[in-house]
Amino acid sequence: MEKLPNGTRRLAAKLRTPIQPLVLWEVLTDYEELSKFIPNLSRSEIISRTENKVHLKQIGTQKFIGMKFSAQVQIALITYIKQSKRSP
Repeated sequence: MEKLPNGTRRLAAKLRTPIQPLVLWEVLTDYEELSKFIPNLSRSEIISRTENKVHLKQIGTQKFIGMKFSAQVQIALITYIKQSKRSP
């Protein structure tokens, strides 16, 4: 993760998998279903979406020493998928 000015972060990842990139991308960008796959993410909700810009509200919950803690964040994402150089 790269720290940029004004509290902005840039995240890049590489993954080798036999799954077709567009299928994987559909899962990774199905923001309202992320809580099924990400531990302690209680809720992920799309606030707005315009082209490749998405605003999310996410709530995370964790139990610690018998108490439940929650945190809420609003995230603005700009997404793009890099096209593969190899042929299908």
